[in-house]
Parts: sequence; C-alpha cells; structure tokens
Amino acid sequence: MAKVRLALAQINPTVGAIEANCNQIYDACVAAAKAGANVVLLGEMSVTGYPIEDLATRESFVTAAENAVGLLADRLVQGGLSDLVVVVGHPALVAPEHRNGWAIAQNCATVVTGGHAVGRYAKHHLPNYSVFDEYRNFIPGNDLLCFEHEATSHESLQ
Repeated sequence: MAKVRLALAQINPTVGAIEANCNQIYDACVAAAKAGANVVLLGEMSVTGYPIEDLATRESFVTAAENAVGLLADRLVQGGLSDLVVVVGHPALVAPEHRNGWAIAQNCATVVTGGHAVGRYAKHHLPNYSVFDEYRNFIPGNDLLCFEHEATSHESLQ
C-alpha cells in the first residue's frame, strides 16, 4: 500500500483577488508536490480570500470563484500535477430554490484531481458571533464528503 503524504498549504490570499490567489495556490501545490505530497489542503476561502462579506451576495463574484477552481484544475494538469489531490476553499452558488433571500452561496471546499472537481463539501456550522457574519452571507450545507485516493509519487518534479 502506498503512503499518503499530506501537505497543509498556508497562503496569504487577498480578499477579492481571485487570479492572484489562484497563482499562490498553484505555487503552493507545486512546492508540496516537489516535497513529495500526494494531497494538498488549503485554507477556507483560499480562492477569494476571507472574509468576503457582501461579495458572497454577488452572483458574478461567486461564479468567478467557481470558474477559477476549474481553471486551477486545468493548470494543475498542464503543470504535470494531474495525480495531485487538492482541497481548495471557495464560495459556490446554490440552486435558486435553496437560496435564503439575501444569501445565494455556500462556503465550500472542493476536491480537485485529474483536471476535475471530484467532490464538494459545504460548511455546516456557520459562525455568527464576534467578527463572523457567515450565517447572513452563506447557506449552510447538509451533506458529508468522503473520497478515496490511491497515492502516487511526484518524483519527476524533484
């Protein structure tokens, strides 16, 4: 059985700077793969920065963040990292029938590998105290997410 090497990638995203944040995410993935990681976990809302506050209510912004996840998946394949599993945080639109008036999105983590998003988890417990206002800006999730991954090595990048 192959060993799974997990990298926790801490970047410094800027709120609203989706392209620049995705560049940081890609660079962190390259560095993690060179260090031998099979799975890379990034922070909450790493694509958009956090907290996005009322940007979560702009459909165009949330759609841009979702599209950026797909572009990141493509870029990872082009960079020779198609076997790497990346878990990346971003907002995602919910279907109109599940929207809550003001809130139109969920605070999500998407699993990307092989050029595709293979699963998505929406945050269940939304804080609504102190500096947090997530319950106003997001719809809570209800489902769990589990995935399997057969570890491979990235020796060609070393």
